Amino acid sequence: MAADDHPFDALEHRFEMEDTSASAISRMVLNLASHLPMPWLLSSAISEIKDHLAADGLDRIRLVLETCKSEVRESFRLSEGISAGKRRRRQITLTVRIPLPC
Repeated sequence: MAADDHPFDALEHRFEMEDTSASAISRMVLNLASHLPMPWLLSSAISEIKDHLAADGLDRIRLVLETCKSEVRESFRLSEGISAGKRRRRQITLTVRIPLPC
């Protein structure tokens, strides 16, 4: 991930790169083969491949959730820092005010 990439953009780019490495034709063939009657050994192999693809989908979901969590935590940390700075400035302003004689 480049330093100037937003985490969501970097994640989307990663998924696009993974999708280009997986052939659409091989996915179609796998889908078709899973619906055809086959000997046990071939159907077992096809089932394993489909399970692997499903696990990849779950990994993607996990990555998106982890990215969301880290972004929310970072935003919360920044907002807390801003709030603390405002409180400090308010306290300084209150202590510096000197009443003028009337």
